[in-house]
Amino acid sequence: MTYTKEQLREIQLKELELLKYFDALCQKHHLKYVLFYGTLLGAVRHQGFIPWDDDIDVCMPREDYNKLIEIAKSELDKNHTLQYSGEGTEYFCSYAKLRDENTTYLETLIKDVDMSHGLFIDIFPVDNIPDSKFLRKIHCYRTYFLVSLRMARVKTLCTASSSRKVRTVKRCLHALSMLIPKKALEKHINRVASKYNRKNTRQCTVAVVNSICESYNIFLRKEYFTDTIPMRFEDALFPVPKDYDEALTRCYGNYMELPPEDKRVANHNTQVIDVNNSYLKYKKQKI
Repeated sequence: MTYTKEQLREIQLKELELLKYFDALCQKHHLKYVLFYGTLLGAVRHQGFIPWDDDIDVCMPREDYNKLIEIAKSELDKNHTLQYSGEGTEYFCSYAKLRDENTTYLETLIKDVDMSHGLFIDIFPVDNIPDSKFLRKIHCYRTYFLVSLRMARVKTLCTASSSRKVRTVKRCLHALSMLIPKKALEKHINRVASKYNRKNTRQCTVAVVNSICESYNIFLRKEYFTDTIPMRFEDALFPVPKDYDEALTRCYGNYMELPPEDKRVANHNTQVIDVNNSYLKYKKQKI
């Protein structure tokens, strides 16, 4: 889906409201988090959103992430929902999303999944990883397999490939995943992902259960998520890693260089985005 600059700015401002709501909740309960990925890049390079970006990413140490989940059960108002694995719907990601229930963000492949479909910010848990390259590889592939099982429970994701071979593998994973009780699978995934959090490792990774690319090829110092400074993002200050230059260089290389113009687009496969109406309106219309 493409939209005008005016529509993109409306989306950004609505997500900024979500970020401020999230920040207030974290400040109230002394929870640590940082802006990260494209949001951190936007703060450093543009003092706000990357001009063509339409999402917000934050990261939290696993301990604070777990506290957020418990706090959200009683403190979120009716206009907001925190999605996380195991929260009761068909939500399947290995990280959380804070959603605005009065808006719509329908992604083509998952628009019929039983969960909230409001605009959101992504909240990634941060976990320790082993220092040994061999153990790290085993850990990452093990958790990636488990998360693939969870995602395979969503039938529409099993056809999300033009490759017949990949679709066949996904269907096999779907059949296997349905043999495992959902709650048991969720507990096992979280237990495996946080396996090294009580050990004094030198490095960590963001949402180790989210992506092999992120978890195995990008290793991050734990201090990025605990040693922070305030930085302006749009019209407010939010915490970022004190060593933001090193963090961004690890993730993007020469991050101050703008990408080619044809790459300056949002890469989300969306069908409907509406900042003024709830996804429930569209659900009734069976889009």
